[in-house]
Amino acid sequence: MAHCIAQSLSAHMPVRSPSLIRCWGPVAGFAGAILGGLMVLMALHAPVPAQETDNQTDQVMVSYARDDLADPVRARRLLGRMNAAALRACGLVTGVSIPMRERIEASRCHRDALQGAVASAHAPLLTAMADGESRPTDAFAGEP
Repeated sequence: MAHCIAQSLSAHMPVRSPSLIRCWGPVAGFAGAILGGLMVLMALHAPVPAQETDNQTDQVMVSYARDDLADPVRARRLLGRMNAAALRACGLVTGVSIPMRERIEASRCHRDALQGAVASAHAPLLTAMADGESRPTDAFAGEP
């Protein structure tokens, strides 16, 4: 092979096409085998959807007591802890920039995570607070 390269680069010797084919033939065969192997690997590899990781959130546990679901002050604190957990589950970390924090807060991930956490508590008071009501209605407060 080294002789073939030296022969084709030499200015004193004329380059003949049969000698080039003979010299570069094994290289082309080797390159073809590598490309063929790569094509087989690509065909066997299952495609991964681009949004697969976007739809997955981490789980962050929030503990609460039964009293947290009945008392408006405690429910408001619980909602704050659920909101913070939803933000962490959607990628908020300490030291992240304000624009990034705002994007996470406005994201579908955050909204869905918070709504899911509130719904899993099965507490009308907490649901009302999460929906933006400033104070629970009479039905939620337990008054007739």
